[in-house]
Amino acid sequence: MDKFTQITRQPEYAHLLLNHLPIVGLATALLFLAGALCLRHRPTTVFALGLVGAFALSSVLVVLTGEAALNRVLGFQPADPLADVLLKIHAEEARRWAPLLYATGALAWVAAGAAWRSTVVATWGSLGIFLLGLVCVWAAAQVAEVGGQVKHRELRINLPAGVERR
Repeated sequence: MDKFTQITRQPEYAHLLLNHLPIVGLATALLFLAGALCLRHRPTTVFALGLVGAFALSSVLVVLTGEAALNRVLGFQPADPLADVLLKIHAEEARRWAPLLYATGALAWVAAGAAWRSTVVATWGSLGIFLLGLVCVWAAAQVAEVGGQVKHRELRINLPAGVERR
């Protein structure tokens, strides 16, 4: 346990541990929400909306640990200057898409509260959150694609626009 605590105090490790939550967790919560919508079961829908909100807002922790790790990691691999370029693009993409995840998380929690009282809100609000959540999963995957290319050269098949292979 001491080793785990030591590792998670380093922002770059914490970022690597958390960065799957806004993608995998949110995608799973959206599947749960889709099932709840099909069943038209309001308590399950409220719970699913809460999960969507939690996983969308987990991006706050991912962004905070990523920002804290950025300067520590830049220039860490002097033999791979492309990694620094990709890391900067990854950070820019995260800054671009993070507000969408924050808004989706907050709206999901508002919709969960409203769905508890109204069947109409439970249906239409959940459908809207579901669609917004799909966009968030896509956006988080875009950010993660570039992030994966930083360390893994084998993933550098489709480089971001404007980046030249060296």
